[in-house]
Amino acid sequence: TTTGVTGFFSLPTLAGDSIVISAIGYKKRFFRMPDVKEKAYAVLIELKEDVTLLPTVEIFPYPTEEAFKDAFLTMQLPDEKEYNAVRKNLDQELLTRMMYESLTPDPQANYRYVMNQSQFAASNRNFYRSNPLLNPIAWAQFIKSVKRGDLKKKKWKE
Repeated sequence: TTTGVTGFFSLPTLAGDSIVISAIGYKKRFFRMPDVKEKAYAVLIELKEDVTLLPTVEIFPYPTEEAFKDAFLTMQLPDEKEYNAVRKNLDQELLTRMMYESLTPDPQANYRYVMNQSQFAASNRNFYRSNPLLNPIAWAQFIKSVKRGDLKKKKWKE
C-alpha cells in the first residue's frame, strides 16, 4: 500500500502477518503483527536513513581547462566533401519537393481516410462544431506572434 504525506497508512492484517515497510532513501523495516484483542491496532514505526555515497564522477576527460581548450582548438573538422554532402541532403527545397512527391495516397489510404471521416462525423453528429475563431487561447497566441513579428519573417508564397 502507499501512504499519505505524513506517512500514515491503514492495512488490514491478521495476527502473525509480516509487513515490510520501505521508502526510497530509508532502510527497510520488518514488522510482525502481534495477536491483539482490539479491532484496531496502531503502531509508530520510524525508518532510519539509508545514505549511499556515490563515487566521484569526472565530467570532462581533460584535467584542466587549458587542456580542454588545446584539444578543442586542435580538433580536426570533417572533410569539406562530407560537409557539402550533408548540406545537399538537408537542402530545404529538395526536402520539400521530396515530401510532396511522396505524399500521393494509395487506394487503401484513401479508403481509410474516408472511413475515419465517416466514423468521426457519426460520433459527433449531436455536437456543435467548435469555431476556432472563438478560441481565446488561439487569439492570444496569434497576437503574441504578431507582436514578435513572426508574420514578417516568413515568406507567404511557401
